[in-house]
Amino acid sequence: MVSNWWNHLKIKVFPMLCNVYVSAFGVLHERICQWMRLFTTGIPHLTLPACCNLHLLFLKTTIHMPENRWVAVKHLLRIEQEGAYTARLPLETESAGARRQISDYIGGVTRLRRRLDFWLGQYYTGKLEKMEAPLRQLLRLAMYELTETEHPHYAVLNEAVRVAKKHIRPSAGPLANGILRAFLRDLDHLPKPESGKKLHDLAVWHSHPDWLVRRWQKAFGEHLEDLLRWNNARPVHGLRINLLKTTPEAFDEAIQNAGIAIEAGQYLPYFRKTVHLQAVLVDGWIEKGVCAVQDEAAGWVVAVLDPQPNEVLVDACAAPGGKSTHAAMRMCQTGRIFAIDRHPQRTRLIQDAAKKQGISTIEALAADFEEWAATSDVLADRVLLDVPCSGTGVLSKRADARWQRAEKDLQDLLQRQEKLLDAATQTVKAGGLLVYSTCSIEYEENEAQVTAFLQRHPNFRREAIPDLPPELRNAQGAYQSLPFKNGMDGAYAVRLRKTAS
Repeated sequence: MVSNWWNHLKIKVFPMLCNVYVSAFGVLHERICQWMRLFTTGIPHLTLPACCNLHLLFLKTTIHMPENRWVAVKHLLRIEQEGAYTARLPLETESAGARRQISDYIGGVTRLRRRLDFWLGQYYTGKLEKMEAPLRQLLRLAMYELTETEHPHYAVLNEAVRVAKKHIRPSAGPLANGILRAFLRDLDHLPKPESGKKLHDLAVWHSHPDWLVRRWQKAFGEHLEDLLRWNNARPVHGLRINLLKTTPEAFDEAIQNAGIAIEAGQYLPYFRKTVHLQAVLVDGWIEKGVCAVQDEAAGWVVAVLDPQPNEVLVDACAAPGGKSTHAAMRMCQTGRIFAIDRHPQRTRLIQDAAKKQGISTIEALAADFEEWAATSDVLADRVLLDVPCSGTGVLSKRADARWQRAEKDLQDLLQRQEKLLDAATQTVKAGGLLVYSTCSIEYEENEAQVTAFLQRHPNFRREAIPDLPPELRNAQGAYQSLPFKNGMDGAYAVRLRKTAS
């Protein structure tokens, strides 16, 4: 008798309830899959009362889930209208699961904005630029979900319509419904841009500004589309294990016991990779200082610097402190590091990072580096100048950056980098080392900038980088990582030795 009831519940009731709940509350696909797997496989020890308790728990958690899509829409509006940064959006009040979902929505829609707008323009009969901004963001989000996630199509459609009616205006619901249903009908053969201008069409489809695509075609040729695809993929985040607090073996065991999937870095033995950064953050690994978020490409900049115990270092553009704390770790908590940033609030980030990681050798200074270098009596063994740059090597992680730069900005950045380089020469002792670095893949910011510097300062010379793998070495002997080639962020660094005379 009980067996018949159990089969009836499994086959009829629970799937029906799931469909109702998805339609009413837009339950996440992951949760639905877990629910369905649970009740469509025989579990001998699971009693009917236990099922009812689980059922009630499921209802309680799903009904009261925050409206992740609407929260994401509001943040997307801030990014586009106010220039907010995706990495600094306030999500602390959301649950861990909601943060993961909202972050994926924000990053994905921001990265693919131009492609999504192309599609919207194909399915909306009015002028897209006149569509109210919240509805446009909501439809972008729905199209992102339908093409880039495994969320059930009917749930995405129903939720988009519900959110449009509730938060935008009642008549926005039918409009959203019509656009998305037409989009769904074409899902297996969605339109692609066909203007006849190859680079423009590539820029639209891969959702980048035209000017970047034109530059990269000249620089990288046949690898252009590899780079564009890399920038649009969900980012893999790097973790640097803090060797002052743990060992790689102990860290691996602890984080795997926590159920977080990680992989070894490609080159440096104390780096790891994960796509589950939110889980690492929620579990407190960063807060406890056991590890820090740092891509291996950035880690290589510190490896190029190669700081030694008991030396004096200057980190000229140091915030938020990832390279300063990395250097302090490699120096085994000896010597002294002057970590400088012009913004006091960002200087506090350096102090906080050092405190969490158990580092006491960093002196964080809020100062303009050019002014500080002109007046300070510090002469350092090594100076790291990680300059403000276009950031074109890290567009996969900084989803908003591609839309916040214009080609004309590059000239201003080049002038700023030149001034910082000239200032840095004053802080390097005779025989000391200056490392110039960027997270850019642009020739003007890297090799061209260094060539011009050496012409202005003949008392500096290039120096070979020990132990640099050949695939990370460019034609001039500097460190250069390229995302499509090396599978990590784009970065550049060169060693410049000051002559002793």
